[in-house]
Amino acid sequence: EFAADTDDCILDITPQHHDQIISDIASSGGQNNLGFTFGTGGRSGIGSTLLGQAKIVALIPQSWDLARKADLSISDLSDKPLIGTFTGEPLGDAVEKLMREAGLSTNYSIRAHTHSVAATLVSKAVGATIIDSVTAHYARARMGSITFAIIPVSEAPVLPVTAVFSYEHPLSKHAKKLIQIFRKNYRRLAEDVA
Repeated sequence: EFAADTDDCILDITPQHHDQIISDIASSGGQNNLGFTFGTGGRSGIGSTLLGQAKIVALIPQSWDLARKADLSISDLSDKPLIGTFTGEPLGDAVEKLMREAGLSTNYSIRAHTHSVAATLVSKAVGATIIDSVTAHYARARMGSITFAIIPVSEAPVLPVTAVFSYEHPLSKHAKKLIQIFRKNYRRLAEDVA
């Protein structure tokens, strides 16, 4: 949709972690002028616009009994091998807080830097993981639903999905168009995961 409406712009898409996105936007001389992430982390000089919300969900191997539950509590995973993410990222921080509040330790079998790697490991029944609904949707589209179940975590908060930009570099018409397209399609994606 973006390419059909825009012939004088080239998108350079680079997957990065939250802190990398925020740092690159804050220090950019105009090269990286738009990012998509969970919130802004409160960094000065960074503007954001809310695009939607991501739920925190569990990916459970289909071979586990938990895969048949409609929803689960974080404590349901207390005796299961977990594939964790890292703190310092909005999702990792939210999961760590959720586990701490439930009185559970974060004794992960594996930590994965990318959430899609965690989903791939779940598809191989290595363990369960707690990730965002955006990545869960991507994993389901890529791997199918026969390898794992996507189950809402009852106590989990939602994460704000935002487009972030530097206040020093006004958004171009192309960036504004991309945000508009992302927001429209994100709503459809979010409803599909719900």
